[in-house]
Amino acid sequence: MSSLKTKPAWLCLFWESGVNSEYRAELAAVAIGEWSEMIINLLNEAEEDGTLRSIVDIENTAGAFVGFLQGSQIDAVMGPHEFNPDRLTKQLDAYLDLLAK
Repeated sequence: MSSLKTKPAWLCLFWESGVNSEYRAELAAVAIGEWSEMIINLLNEAEEDGTLRSIVDIENTAGAFVGFLQGSQIDAVMGPHEFNPDRLTKQLDAYLDLLAK
């Protein structure tokens, strides 16, 4: 039971370290920027292939997808039994189905 109490504190400390450490904040920003760029490229490729649903703004869709991925990471850390790989994969598939034609 005590391990359950430390997870939220650990997660808060993780995000707080990004707020209080310029280096860690920059590291997170670079990683998120790389994710966003990769997702934008993939969405552009899907649009060119004709497999992407009509989306007005690919950049905002990529931003929403990055938010989904960050939330999935938190779910996996906070509830690894409930948010197991099978469930997370099904959630990812459902999200991607929303984008496909």
